[in-house]
Amino acid sequence: MTTPNPAAAVFYTLPTEDLEVGMSTADGQDILAIHHPSDDLVIYEVYTPADDPDENDARQGSPESRAIPVGHRVELAVFPDTEVDGSTHEQAIVTAG
Repeated sequence: MTTPNPAAAVFYTLPTEDLEVGMSTADGQDILAIHHPSDDLVIYEVYTPADDPDENDARQGSPESRAIPVGHRVELAVFPDTEVDGSTHEQAIVTAG
């Protein structure tokens, strides 16, 4: 399992409506998909990346779903392997790093 290095990370929050596929959550998960089933709810799918390609593929095939109301903030982070850095987004609030 890939273990994020918190010392090399930037931690921040964003409103749910600004989430993007490829961002990393503060607990080291990567966002795979984002769904808007209603005007007041966002569901995003995450998984824990792995160093082994086969294990990584398997984990992507069994993501965890998280639901949060629109307008609430999500705790995110930028790690060395994060694909999308949202910490400079106009709605981002950097909390550490």
